[in-house]
This record gives sequence, C-alpha cells and structure tokens, in this order.
Amino acid sequence: MTVHTAVHGTRSRDGLRDSGIVLSCQGLRAGAGGTAMVEDVWFDVRAGEAYGLIGPEGAGKTTIVLAVCGLLRVDAGTIQLDGRVAHAVRDAAILPSATVAENLSFWARVHGHDGVAAAMSAVGLDDYADLAADRCPAGVRRGIGLAAALLTQPRLLVLDGLTGGLDRPDAEWLLATVRRLREDGLSVLYAGRLADDVRSVCDRVGLLDRGRLTAEHANAPAA
Repeated sequence: MTVHTAVHGTRSRDGLRDSGIVLSCQGLRAGAGGTAMVEDVWFDVRAGEAYGLIGPEGAGKTTIVLAVCGLLRVDAGTIQLDGRVAHAVRDAAILPSATVAENLSFWARVHGHDGVAAAMSAVGLDDYADLAADRCPAGVRRGIGLAAALLTQPRLLVLDGLTGGLDRPDAEWLLATVRRLREDGLSVLYAGRLADDVRSVCDRVGLLDRGRLTAEHANAPAA
C-alpha cells in the first residue's frame, strides 16, 4: 500500500468565504478524450460540513475529485475554492520500511510544512509512530495519507474510495477518524461507491448517475 497527497492552493472568488461555502461547483462538465464523464453538475460544500458523492463505477465521482483538486481540466462550468485543498489518495507512495513518523516527516519536507505530531494525533496514529509502515494494519497505512494531507492545514479534505479494499474493522476505524476531523471543523468532500460508508460521515449526500447529479439529500451521519 502506498499513499501520497496532491495539494492545491486557493482558487477563491470574492464573497465565497462570506457565504460560508468552502467549495462551489457550478455547471461542471469534464472528461477525457472528448468524452464527458460529468455533465452540468452543481453542488456546494459548506464550512465544517462533510459532503458525499455516491454512485457506481463510471458515475463520474473520480472525475469530479480530480477537477476539484486541479488535476483535471474542466471543459465548462466553474470551481470556486476558499482556502487550501488536500486530496488524500488511496493508492500511492509510502516508504514501507520507514516508521509512521518518518513517513510523515518526509511528507512534511515535501510540502514545506511542519506539524507532524499534530497530524498524527488528529488521525489517531500516536500509538503507531515508531512502527514501520509495512507492519501496520491496512487502515493505519491508509491513515498515513490522511495525516500527510493534514500537514498542509487544508480547509477542505477530498477523499475518493477511502475504505475500498479494507476489512470492516479497518474501514470503521478510518470512518470514525473522518467523522472526528469533521467534528473538529474540517470540511470534507467524500466520494465513494459504498453508500453506507459515505452516509456514515456526511451531512449531505449527492447521488451521481452517468455523470449527472440526480438527487441531493440531507443526512444524519453516525455519532
């Protein structure tokens, strides 16, 4: 398992912060090779809120995530951001023989930020700080990515399929971690195929079908 973060800076518009909105996606159209993967998608993420995108494979979730993080060009529409965005990528590079603390120190140097101890504490990694990453449970290894994202002090944390491939204890540990981060005031955009997992952390949920947002519902996340 490998983990890294893609970090995008501010692309804010006047008045966005005054509205209490961290992310505003308006009429998004994006895709690849001339094929639109998302079409006319509108939603906002409010400060301190977790917003979920649910849909089957190919519904457009990852396309939206990549566009929000500045990793995919938008063909139409606008993305307005207030503050720094961090994307915790599920499958990307950690140093397996390095300890959890050493991995996070590496990412602190990459991002030019400090705060390793605070990030470990926020994610609940203190007990694993001196353990080699390849000896940690799968959920903890994925949690290193969350902590690395927090090193940039983002206003919005973007997650895509966070619990995919994990057993339930590891998945539940990660979901509880995301709920705690949301309760501490961090805004979250969570995209996933597992509806129960997304709903367990999100205040509002948008349903994607073949690239379009077909419905949006208020939700009561787990305590």
